[in-house]
Amino acid sequence: MYRNLQCSGRWFSGWRVAGLLLVLALGFASAAQAAPGRDYSTRVYLWARRVSQRTICVGDQVPLAASVIKAYEIAGAAPRQTVLAGVRLEAAVSGPNIGSLAPASTVTAVQADPPGVARFTFTAEKAGATTITVKGTLIRLQLLGIVLNSDTVMDSVAVTVEKCEYRVNATAIWRQKGDIGDLILVATIENAALVPDPGVIGHYHGTADVKWVGIFPYKAPCHIDNHPPPSAATLTGEVEGNGLLKVTLVYLPTPALSSTLVCPEASTEQFASQMLTPQKVSLWVPTGLSGSLTFHPDLAGVQIIDGLENVDVRPVPGQ
Repeated sequence: MYRNLQCSGRWFSGWRVAGLLLVLALGFASAAQAAPGRDYSTRVYLWARRVSQRTICVGDQVPLAASVIKAYEIAGAAPRQTVLAGVRLEAAVSGPNIGSLAPASTVTAVQADPPGVARFTFTAEKAGATTITVKGTLIRLQLLGIVLNSDTVMDSVAVTVEKCEYRVNATAIWRQKGDIGDLILVATIENAALVPDPGVIGHYHGTADVKWVGIFPYKAPCHIDNHPPPSAATLTGEVEGNGLLKVTLVYLPTPALSSTLVCPEASTEQFASQMLTPQKVSLWVPTGLSGSLTFHPDLAGVQIIDGLENVDVRPVPGQ
């Protein structure tokens, strides 16, 4: 009697599992049939991108970010988006002789900054063009560790690695009059590249990242949290007849005064930001050699007390 009950129990459990799967399958089928009649739709996609848009040289390490996004399109309302965490992503380089990627696999994590972003690093090893493909698996239905239904999302990032001939560094500091002290703004460019223009001897170009830092004093117990976004600059180079290389650095406009007033007993207040544009810089260095320039630049968009900038250009050996 006991063994018969055991067998009966196993037989009943098997039917319960089968019935559960049937109900789930019918539920998904019903949802799929009902979807066209709804007044909203959803779409999940993967967004992969380069964190920096600067010119890539041999030996550079390029940060990449990837997010899995669920978009809601609702009739009569603005689209909404949310970032999905816990999705495993795999990345690969189509031309591995151009560079390598690490890690090969990671997960979109809630603890990431910002949340839900997965990060990879591409190391440029040889001049040329390649594509980085990121793929994610979305598990729709899983039972007892077995994936019964899943979707794949994918995106790619094109990467071109250049053979660089010059590197440019710049640091600029501006002072502005404040109520209880001077406001300080600092803009820096690190290892920006000058690469030869294809088919044009003696001409060079490049794109640089500009990092901003702001120091704004305020009366205690409040303080100002300055969070200027990064911006960009373009570089050009031209060899002149006297054996000198003319390097020109042009900054793009940026809301570098973006900041928030933070007080312990009040909500934060966003300060209006002004578009700022640092002065264009030109300097001449001997062809194939290093050179530098120190001057007092202007900062369009705001009244400053003074400014100081140092720019240096140096050749890249061994490329």
